[in-house]
Amino acid sequence: MKKLLLLLFTFLFTSYSFACLNYYYGVDGHGHTHVYEGKTPAPAFNKNFNLISTESKLVKLLPTISEKGDYKLLSDYAVLLLKGGKHKLALDVMQILYHNHPDEYQLAANLGTAFEINGNLDSAIFYINRGMELNPDAHEGSEWVHIKVLETKAKLITDPSYLTSNSVLNLSEEDKENEAIRNQIQIQVQERFPFTAGPDPIMASILIDLADCYKQTKSIEFAAAIYKLSNSYYGADITLVKAKTQIIDSLRNAHAQIKLKHGEVEGYHEHADFIKEQKLKEYKVLDDNNENGYAIDWMKVNTNLEELIAMVGLSMLPEPIILEVEEIKTTEKTEVTEEVTKKDSPSNFVFYLLMGVLIIILIAVFVKLRKAK
Repeated sequence: MKKLLLLLFTFLFTSYSFACLNYYYGVDGHGHTHVYEGKTPAPAFNKNFNLISTESKLVKLLPTISEKGDYKLLSDYAVLLLKGGKHKLALDVMQILYHNHPDEYQLAANLGTAFEINGNLDSAIFYINRGMELNPDAHEGSEWVHIKVLETKAKLITDPSYLTSNSVLNLSEEDKENEAIRNQIQIQVQERFPFTAGPDPIMASILIDLADCYKQTKSIEFAAAIYKLSNSYYGADITLVKAKTQIIDSLRNAHAQIKLKHGEVEGYHEHADFIKEQKLKEYKVLDDNNENGYAIDWMKVNTNLEELIAMVGLSMLPEPIILEVEEIKTTEKTEVTEEVTKKDSPSNFVFYLLMGVLIIILIAVFVKLRKAK
């Protein structure tokens, strides 16, 4: 009897659960529907790191590094240092790790990111490209976005108006219809957001591109929220944002009658309810992971470079690392300088003058001897 009651209860509870399943769906610019489980098709962007969690991970990771002596764990530690704001120390650790393990993708990629955060674009480009060589499929093949960002940063140094007539990614209309490209941009934006406080013209541009992709492939409402966020947080041009949101308004009206009902979507239970995504405020797609303004207590964390690298059996480099990209530039400059020096030095001038006088004398002697004959 008890077993029968248990089975009956399970059946009723399960049936009730099925009846209460809710899924959200968005409508793209073409009028196609896309179902997803959360209220938005992608997680909110984090504008900062959870520093309580970062500190806790640093403290817990340290004895494990000491016990196991694993350089990969020290790499993880360096990433946490980077997130915690110890940018130079993280760079120093990563340089030494890469110097000893130059064929590790993660070390190359992390080193590139550390160089970017420390303001060295040439080296950042070199090491991100190196990481792509070692693992082209990393981050779902999204590192091309990182390269575009770095190249744009470099262009803005010589041409501050570059983004007035270009976007960071310069996507084609075909690119904006590609879900893989949308996902790749999403990955890079999620990773860059907490490192990049607004306003920032590069992030503003990327968010516009990302919103264009969402509009075409998944959700006009999510796209609208990202357009607004690009302006409110990163300072995107308000005229451009208004033009983009006006297009969303027209699409919203055009697709207002599109709805999903029970049993209309293959792969979902017949009793599932589908809720159409409504207008989103931009703050709905932005998270604050450090609302209380927590600051890491660095007295709890080992920040001694020599001690850290000694834990994994490494030692300080005898001299600063000569970065490949800088070494090439230095070599080129040296060669040019030497060539100019050789051409313009006083000693060379005197040498060529004496040679010229000697040749003239020899010619004169030759002519005189011929006349004498």
